[in-house]
Parts: sequence; structure tokens; C-alpha cells
Amino acid sequence: MSTQSTTYENLIAGDQRKIVNVKATIKQGQVITRGTLLGKITASGKLTEAVAAHNDGTQNPYAIAAEDVDATAGDVVTTVYTEGEFNDRAVVYSYTSTADDWRAACQATGIYLRPAVPVY
Repeated sequence: MSTQSTTYENLIAGDQRKIVNVKATIKQGQVITRGTLLGKITASGKLTEAVAAHNDGTQNPYAIAAEDVDATAGDVVTTVYTEGEFNDRAVVYSYTSTADDWRAACQATGIYLRPAVPVY
């Protein structure tokens, strides 16, 4: 009898076939963790952490980081998720905000923050 090991995707909460990903530019000067909720700066089109108190476009959720990104030395082109269902406890939010603070705005863009449900 063989033993198999499975690694579960903690960030994805729904059907992975319905996840939409695109290439986007992360703005220089930051380190982004996989799962971070991102906003798009209106003036440049570059992405940074979404912050509700800002008024530069990043107050609106645009995507979720698909991978860790170190953009401290310069802009980095990476993959981000722009639509799908995501584990609301695995998404990284700015400051002290929570999934409930962002849920409605995210849903309006096609990003659904859901509790992850195990599939047996």
C-alpha cells in the first residue's frame, strides 16, 4: 500500500477552474505577500495593497496577489487573481481591516471572499 501526500490550496475557496488571473505590475518599494488584497493606482495602473482610507484608486479592490513579490528594488510584473472565490481567512488585508470591511466592494469586482469549505 502506498501513501500519498496532498497539499491543499488554502487561498482558493471555490472552483479553481473559475479563477481568473492576469499579469499586472506591482509598484516599486514594497513587499507583497501571496493573498494580499490589491488596489490599482489610477494614475499609473500599478498595483499596491488596497487601503480603504486612500483616494488614489487603491481604496477599491482590484485583485489578490497570486504569489509573494519583492518589489523593493523596482516594479515587478507578476500574476494576480482578478476573479474567483477566496478563503476570507487566508486573504491579507491592510492594517486592521477584515473580510467584512471589504466583502461588498470585492464582490462588485468579481472577487468573492468566502469561508473555505473542505471537499471530501
